Amino acid sequence: MLRQKIPSFSSIDSRTESHRLFVGHVLDSSIVLIVRCILVANRDAEPVGVASLVEAFHRRDIHLQVVSPSGVEVHLEPSKGATVVPRLSPGTVVIHRNVMQSIPLLTLAFDCWSDCGVDILNDFRRSTLSRNKFEAAVALDRAGIPVVDAVAFTPPHFGPMPKSDRLVVKPACGARGIGVERVQSLEDWLEPVDLMPQSYRPFWIAQPEVLNADQDWRAFVIDGKCVAIMRRRAVRGEWRANAFLGAECTPDDPKNKFGLAAEKAVLSLGLDYASVDIFNTDSGPVINEVDPWGGFAAISRTTGIDVADRIADLVALRAVGSGL
Repeated sequence: MLRQKIPSFSSIDSRTESHRLFVGHVLDSSIVLIVRCILVANRDAEPVGVASLVEAFHRRDIHLQVVSPSGVEVHLEPSKGATVVPRLSPGTVVIHRNVMQSIPLLTLAFDCWSDCGVDILNDFRRSTLSRNKFEAAVALDRAGIPVVDAVAFTPPHFGPMPKSDRLVVKPACGARGIGVERVQSLEDWLEPVDLMPQSYRPFWIAQPEVLNADQDWRAFVIDGKCVAIMRRRAVRGEWRANAFLGAECTPDDPKNKFGLAAEKAVLSLGLDYASVDIFNTDSGPVINEVDPWGGFAAISRTTGIDVADRIADLVALRAVGSGL
């Protein structure tokens, strides 16, 4: 059967050069789809994750253009409205990762792109809400999803804390266990300002330490389905079950109760994909964190499921749905 190429492509203007983003993506024996995708990300903050996505898209013959947040501008022309550089044509798919320090500007840019018919995977406003651990917990609680008790505060002021033998204190927008501490009370805690960028600490969260907190489950949900899940156990001498900190990781069944809990959490936050951290308690799974920019290197390595590949698949499906 002859292949029919759909001639849909456009150039993307930037301050430095014009990038022509088009590629034939074979969907079946008769159709080649032109897919255009942009990844807005800081390569330096997550080089492995960005490289994995570029490779996954390349394997599908999709050219993924990486744009730094510093390369995005919003121009306002009075009475004519705002425009974004780079300019994207309708049907372009845009994904984003780890752009915490650029949220105010990028929120405007993503709003403008969306209004122009650009397809945003993981709505940017929902993503930034979810990236804030406390805001996400409030939204999940309102949806009836079990979460860990928590108090949000700004140092040095804090009021009554959750009743617990020990507290876990962490930045509202942190990652990789950075800045997370376990203390008897906040009187014993000092804000580690020298360890963290300002964008990580708009405020802090105190939680009671969950029983068996040295182990949890990390799931990755894409398009409503838990595609991979692993159990994490902290190494000897460490209480944080974080792969970045050397936790022992073992694969688990995505269809178990933790995978189902992760699916409900991501759905309730309106995200297309995200990582989910889950504790096991006497009353069942409890959501600890949902991260639309969650790392996937460890879970891919542990489970044998290439999460970057699955994200690339979702982009291709969305491109089909947009009628490109």
